[in-house]
Amino acid sequence: MIVYGPNFRYLKPSEQPEYVPGPSESELAEIRYAERRKERREQLKAELLADPNHEKHGTGYAYNCGCRCEKCKQARSDYMRVRAKRNGLL
Repeated sequence: MIVYGPNFRYLKPSEQPEYVPGPSESELAEIRYAERRKERREQLKAELLADPNHEKHGTGYAYNCGCRCEKCKQARSDYMRVRAKRNGLL
């Protein structure tokens, strides 16, 4: 690395800053997608808590978003039971 200035000189290898590459475009896209997904889940969780008659109550998706009402817990339990049977665990 060449440093220019009033006292320009070549830096010794021990003085050179370590290069740390930033995320690539595809990694940035994945990060943005994950952030949007998290925001959607948080928004749905707020809607579910505010409205006990929301159409998503009683689904596994609502449970995964954080709703722990009886209908959502039952949906999760049913799904896990079916999955265990399918995998030969029951």
